[in-house]
Amino acid sequence: MKVYVEKPDDTDFFHNAVCWVPGYQWEDNHGFTEEEIAYYDEVIRSTAHLILEFSQRGGFANASNL
Repeated sequence: MKVYVEKPDDTDFFHNAVCWVPGYQWEDNHGFTEEEIAYYDEVIRSTAHLILEFSQRGGFANASNL
């Protein structure tokens, strides 16, 4: 599954990168530092089970009954 991460930036407008789960391979990093990628990698790894579950249920809003 493709996980897209983006963060607003005053200079570049947005920093963005793609992480492929379950392999945790990163590509197309535009603007994130190695430390930021390491942080987001840990977030994705620790929540991958939820990301996969929510994706199968139509996204966060549908999976959380909002």
